[in-house]
Amino acid sequence: MTQPTEPNPTPVPPKRKWFRLSGKACLILVTGFAVVAVALFLVRQGNEISRIEAELDRTDPRWRIEEIWSDYLRSVPPEKENSFLVVRRSLKEIPGEFSKWSGQEDNLLAQLQRVDWKPTDRVDPILLVDAQVQLATLQ
Repeated sequence: MTQPTEPNPTPVPPKRKWFRLSGKACLILVTGFAVVAVALFLVRQGNEISRIEAELDRTDPRWRIEEIWSDYLRSVPPEKENSFLVVRRSLKEIPGEFSKWSGQEDNLLAQLQRVDWKPTDRVDPILLVDAQVQLATLQ
């Protein structure tokens, strides 16, 4: 018995080869075009941001966050001249019976006497109104 011989593999027709090659070339061209378009977009946006920053520097100096923060830190008065800290220290000197401005546990005085209070914190507006009413009754 003779062994069956495998037929020779048929070569890929030339049309199919050109079709695959042209498909790969188109894919490379489209990808290259997309990369160039994105690069141009980013460059244009970078130029626009630079233009806006230059305009802001010209029209509104000290607009950057570092400059704003340094201006704020410069505006905070020294500890000896800070009236908030003076009031806070004086609150410790008020006798106990005068420190009860309202029947609530969370009153303005209690809020001002908190240890973690910072001069930049805001007082609850309701407590301010309550303190104003209490002060008006004392007058």
